Amino acid sequence: YAGVIILGVGDAAASMVGVRFGRTKWRRVLHPFGVEVPDAKKSIEGSLAAWSCTLLLAVLLHLGHAPIGLHSGVHLAWVSLLVCLTEAFTTEIDNLTLPMLFLALTLKP
Repeated sequence: YAGVIILGVGDAAASMVGVRFGRTKWRRVLHPFGVEVPDAKKSIEGSLAAWSCTLLLAVLLHLGHAPIGLHSGVHLAWVSLLVCLTEAFTTEIDNLTLPMLFLALTLKP
C-alpha cells in the first residue's frame, strides 16, 4: 500500500492544497537558516495536507489489520511526517524513493 498512500493520496493532497492555498514556501522559511530547498514551488500548506492525508490513510489501513495502540499511532505519525518532509525537499526521483522509504519505515523488524 505504500505507493498508493504516498503517491496516490499524499502527493495528490499536497499538490491540490499547495496550488490553492500554498502561501508559505519552504524556501522562504528556511533560507535565512542556510537551508537550500531545491523546489521553490513547494509549500508548508501542501506538506501539511500530504502529512495529514498520509497519516489518516495509514491509520485506516492499519485498523483493517489490528487495533492501533499509542505506540503504533505515534510511529505512523512520525513515519508520515518524515516521508512528507522528504518529499518537500526532493525533486524528480521522489516517485521512486518515497514509497520505498515509507515501506521500509513501517515494516516491523
